[in-house]
Amino acid sequence: MRRGSALVAAAVALAARGSAAAGTTAAAVALTVPMSVRQAGMGDVSAGGADLFQAWTNPALLAGQGRQTVLAAAGSSMFGGGQARTGIGGGWIVAPGWTVAGLVNTCGADAAGVDENGEPTGVSLTRRLTVGGLAAAGRFGPYALGVAVKGMRDEVAGDGATAVAADIGGAVSLGWLLAGVAVRNAGSAVRGGDPLPLELRGGVSIRHAPRSLRAGVEAVSVRGAGMSAGAGVEWWATRSFGVRAGAPIAGGAGTAAFTFGLSAVYRSLALDYAVATHPLGLSHVVGLSAAFGPDAAALEQRRRREGCKSPYSTKLKDGKLVVAAAPLSSQNVPAGDAVIVSELLWVALVKAGGFNVVEKRNMDAILTEQQFQQYGCTDEECVVRMGRLLNVQAMFMGTYGLIEGKYVLSLRAVDVETGGAVYADSISASAARKLEGPIRDFALRASRHLVCVAVVDPEAEYRAAVDLYNAGNHEEALSRARVAIDGNPAHAGAWQIVGNCLYAKGDRAGALDAFNRSLKINPGNTELKNWVDQLGRQ
Repeated sequence: MRRGSALVAAAVALAARGSAAAGTTAAAVALTVPMSVRQAGMGDVSAGGADLFQAWTNPALLAGQGRQTVLAAAGSSMFGGGQARTGIGGGWIVAPGWTVAGLVNTCGADAAGVDENGEPTGVSLTRRLTVGGLAAAGRFGPYALGVAVKGMRDEVAGDGATAVAADIGGAVSLGWLLAGVAVRNAGSAVRGGDPLPLELRGGVSIRHAPRSLRAGVEAVSVRGAGMSAGAGVEWWATRSFGVRAGAPIAGGAGTAAFTFGLSAVYRSLALDYAVATHPLGLSHVVGLSAAFGPDAAALEQRRRREGCKSPYSTKLKDGKLVVAAAPLSSQNVPAGDAVIVSELLWVALVKAGGFNVVEKRNMDAILTEQQFQQYGCTDEECVVRMGRLLNVQAMFMGTYGLIEGKYVLSLRAVDVETGGAVYADSISASAARKLEGPIRDFALRASRHLVCVAVVDPEAEYRAAVDLYNAGNHEEALSRARVAIDGNPAHAGAWQIVGNCLYAKGDRAGALDAFNRSLKINPGNTELKNWVDQLGRQ
């Protein structure tokens, strides 16, 4: 047989919808099922439910992995010839936003033998395709880029061809929308066969968050095989159970006419199944994945704390430093202005992410009960006594004044146990209204110095929570959404993700509370309001 034809057909088959050129033989059809079980169940739409094997489709989608993952998959096709496929992969978060993966999968199928002119010989031969390689992806805000380098071996009866090629992909996640594009088999080097066909792939999906519903479309163009397209939907009925379905909408002769998939999740384990109908029969693929270790945000926190020289590095409570803020004293400014700036400092400390700040109401109640007068308490000895009454680890104090036309804040943190200053800084602005930004920056610097935490980017945490929620990882999504809220308590989208996750976990009351918090911040979200009204009537 022609050695190159097997490799070309195999590469086309890996496109999952490019088997038009390979015909509708059992071997060609057996190799068209995507190794990604969730992608296979969703009609080959890659911009949908994610697992590691989607790196073979668009390596940028690896950036959505929230934890280290190991995945094994196996499949078979009921075409009457023992067609089978297996795969194993592992993904590791090497840094926040950066993931690498190693993947290997093999496909075996019966192939009709052909002579050197491409004519059938009537002899059935066993064909095996092996693909292995490494993929890496990084996230840059809402954007992700990825690259995969793979080696391929296509062999029939001991005769075959090998190739090395690269896949390059990009993706963007904008909350309710996920889009991706990829170029596959770029720069291929082939030995013993024809060049690999270049493939272009693009997909987009949209999410209806309250009902955990996602729908998407994908278009694929393979050189020499034309263009095809598919569509699919995914719905998570609960946190632990999801279903998906898909079908071709254009081209793709010989590919699946209809696909269906199921997912069952228990804690960090996920079991996925997909079935596809073909003109020659059914194909099945099953995957089992396990997520382990801390998520990306926790890795960054751990990295920073390992080298932390803060006096509180071993004294944190639930990862945070317990603090309170004393009222600022005033110099050459109205006392009422100092009260307002004190409030700005309190809000900034809450948003910094490294502090557990005593609520103003609780602080006033405790001090009133102890008959302690907090206003006028401006020296360190008095502030330390206040901190001991509040049972905190450190107190923030300072002076707000006007000097030569500049509004100046002199701030410091005092350790309640020793009475010594553990952090101090000063900030200034040409107008009082311009102090909010410098106060926020002070709180972030104090958080880094005293707690050794990474600066929380609420928007990045929210996007990570959205990606995890869309992937069905509701537990991690809930954690990341709460981190976003720690950084910005007024983040309406993060509160909505919290509600989505709690609803998926069966906590209807908690979900309604989170949804109402989101609506209080963004009352114009009519879709969420309608959903809350519907839940209220149930």
